[in-house]
Amino acid sequence: MADKPLTPTSQPPDDMHWGFTYLREDLLDVRQDIRRLDDRIVRLDDRIERSEARLAGQIRWVLGIVVIMWVSMVGMITPLLLKLTLNVITLYFPIRLC
Repeated sequence: MADKPLTPTSQPPDDMHWGFTYLREDLLDVRQDIRRLDDRIVRLDDRIERSEARLAGQIRWVLGIVVIMWVSMVGMITPLLLKLTLNVITLYFPIRLC
């Protein structure tokens, strides 16, 4: 068996040029995709912030209504409690006029 001399196999420079060209195009496509994703993330973040602001406003309205209802219930119950208290006081401690 005769030993063959080892010669490095190399591609012609034209083939390497095309390979780099395709690689560059792929990298540009990836960069563009990343920019699109970044834009979508920013838009999604804006939507989430608007939704949170709207929800906070709705919660404030509901809390306001609950407080108003509570105050109105206290306003209806307080006179009855005062009248009941006065009746109990006058029952146990009658006021003598004269």
